[in-house]
Amino acid sequence: MRYFAIVGIAMLAAGSGCTNHDCNAIGVVQGLTFSIDSGPAPADYQLQVEHDGGLLQIDYSAMDDGRVQCVEGCTDLDDTLSIGPEWYDEGAFKTDWMHLTILGTPDWKALPSEVRVKIFRDAALAHDEVYTPIYRHSEPWGEDCGEAIQASYDVMLPR
Repeated sequence: MRYFAIVGIAMLAAGSGCTNHDCNAIGVVQGLTFSIDSGPAPADYQLQVEHDGGLLQIDYSAMDDGRVQCVEGCTDLDDTLSIGPEWYDEGAFKTDWMHLTILGTPDWKALPSEVRVKIFRDAALAHDEVYTPIYRHSEPWGEDCGEAIQASYDVMLPR
């Protein structure tokens, strides 16, 4: 009996949409996310994201302790896109992965259909790949609570 009560409550909650609760975006990742392996350390890196007529660029270092440190902030923007960190604290990422998300500007939903990602390690090309994202569309908080549009890639740098 307890099983049927739990299932019934879960079904009511799942089908209720946004009318019975407040809408929010907690835990919802938007945009095109790249999770980039820090690569061999210590080393200086430059990330370049080429898109329709634009270039986003971030300089960073992989430190001896495995963390990633951005040189002058971890953000860049142009007329149509912006890039910035998903998790960043006290001037460095807490792990050996750098998570950066690309959003459209001024409309965050205007996401690129193709980007070329280049990563240079100590001025030598270490990664060069064209990505054609397939975005997932969802309404994680229920109907009419806002749409989440997201695609993600892991980038492993050669050792």
